[in-house]
Amino acid sequence: MNGDKKPVTNTMLFGDAIITFLSINEARRRIVVWVFGVPKEDSELITVIATGSLAKGVQSRARVIAAWVVPSFAATVMGAGALKEAANSIAGDWSRTVPAFGTLITVAVVAKSFGPGLRASFRGLRKGFHDVETGSRKFLEFVGGQSDLRPK
Repeated sequence: MNGDKKPVTNTMLFGDAIITFLSINEARRRIVVWVFGVPKEDSELITVIATGSLAKGVQSRARVIAAWVVPSFAATVMGAGALKEAANSIAGDWSRTVPAFGTLITVAVVAKSFGPGLRASFRGLRKGFHDVETGSRKFLEFVGGQSDLRPK
């Protein structure tokens, strides 16, 4: 390359695109070989089969989602009113004077429904952080406790 000329951006972009495509293709081949345990030569066939299976699953799920019936605005308002009256009749007369009583009930129901799942997620997150800390401590012990590798 001559020092006077600057590289053409189109050529650089095309070269980068080729390198990116080849890298992604190699990563796909390695993943297929690792996941399915097939020879590297058969990775294209397995990729086509897996892509077809995935497309069929997405298509069937899309049909289910498209078949859901969305209630009309009037039906939604009538249902919300009936739910509010049912909650007020169960809770008593005091609930009619409490501002945002419906919001309070909604928050309580959502917390009761999703609380265990959220607690389990946070527990798993804490365990993951603990495992990372333990792994780094073991790595530092393996390296020999070099002081320049320890966090300050």
